[in-house]
Amino acid sequence: MVLDQSGKKPQLPDLDGIAAKEPAFGLPALWVLPGDRPRAEAAGLTVVDAASVITTQLSEVLRHNAHELVGRQEIQELLAHCGKDAPKLVEDVVPNTITLGELVRVVRGVLREGLSIRDFRSVLEAVGDAAPRSKDTSFLVEQVRRRFARQITSRLADSKGTVHALTLDRAVEESLRKALGQTDGEAALALELATAKRFISTLEAHASGLAASGHPTVLISPPDLRRPLYEFASRFVPDLWVVTARELVPGTQVEPVGTIDLSPSPWSKAA
Repeated sequence: MVLDQSGKKPQLPDLDGIAAKEPAFGLPALWVLPGDRPRAEAAGLTVVDAASVITTQLSEVLRHNAHELVGRQEIQELLAHCGKDAPKLVEDVVPNTITLGELVRVVRGVLREGLSIRDFRSVLEAVGDAAPRSKDTSFLVEQVRRRFARQITSRLADSKGTVHALTLDRAVEESLRKALGQTDGEAALALELATAKRFISTLEAHASGLAASGHPTVLISPPDLRRPLYEFASRFVPDLWVVTARELVPGTQVEPVGTIDLSPSPWSKAA
């Protein structure tokens, strides 16, 4: 598979192939014969073998659906494994602080946003510290995310340690706060249809620009809006990261690449 990471359709008039879209990141691509690889590479395009394409796609599918694959049995096994090294921690959290079912909901919430729970001990420590204040699932997920600041930063920063991120216009922040409501006991955005369309269209334009530049779509959000904003926008913008400043390692360089502005004036151009 030949990829043009500029985000444009590969232009190879002397090269036969089947037009396609790279499945993991949505980049324009072209399936070509192995013998045409040297010419594609000479043209400055990225060439990926079929096995790597399939492996990447499977990894992305698993990452996007990991939260649906985890239940009580899987968490119980993780607790048993963690209990070998930290039995007191496990005992303090389950069942002394929260139930197994509550922990499952927290873990699913963390996985749903693309984070790894390989460091399960940190998950338990975060839940154990926060649960006495509130057993609300959304609250506990946010506390685990803060504990995973190093993981989040490493996923989002480029090779120079810089996070390229979008920001919210102050007026947009206020509009979003006014649109906050409750759905099934959790904070949720209930935007007017016209406002929702403008918001998603603007975000999609920025996301396309960031993808073409090889950067993940990162939106910096105030803490009170982070989760409802993610729940709303991630349905329309794949691989969206909505983070707060506290979820990045202190000292991380954040480079603003665009602002989500819903005023009647022309929207900010894609990064």
